[in-house]
Amino acid sequence: MAFLHRFFFFSSAPVTFKTELYISSGGIDFLTYHKQGTAEGTSFHVSNIGKGNEDINHIVDTLPEICNNVAFNGLFFKCTAEQTESGGGMRKFTAWINPQNISHVRASISTGTIIYFRSGRLLAIANTLKDFMKGLIEHNKKYSERRRSDYGKKDSE
Repeated sequence: MAFLHRFFFFSSAPVTFKTELYISSGGIDFLTYHKQGTAEGTSFHVSNIGKGNEDINHIVDTLPEICNNVAFNGLFFKCTAEQTESGGGMRKFTAWINPQNISHVRASISTGTIIYFRSGRLLAIANTLKDFMKGLIEHNKKYSERRRSDYGKKDSE
């Protein structure tokens, strides 16, 4: 079961027993940073698995950069996402998106881009569509090179 990666669920209080989570990269649409008090972790925004429109997130006890670079071998693409707050302002945050789960992408009204995932989830990012596509192509080249150097063969994906 090499495709499953082991993580431990987030707990802001010290615990003696940590609950494990096994997940594949294909089950995650994007990652975001999570902070509660002084404790930090990663929120996995997972694909909607037949639960209607309910959003499912798992928070694990490691940072997003470590999740991406160590566990998922650099698969996720880092970008600046944006979200409308209740007061009408925009909140920007870092998100790591899974390029394998993207269904389609379109330019938004402003200078942003909206990413639609196969699960039905969407994410607004603060880059133009042209810049996003250019960055995604570069990311995919680097990811393929990294896989080739790690496994000694051409990436089939």
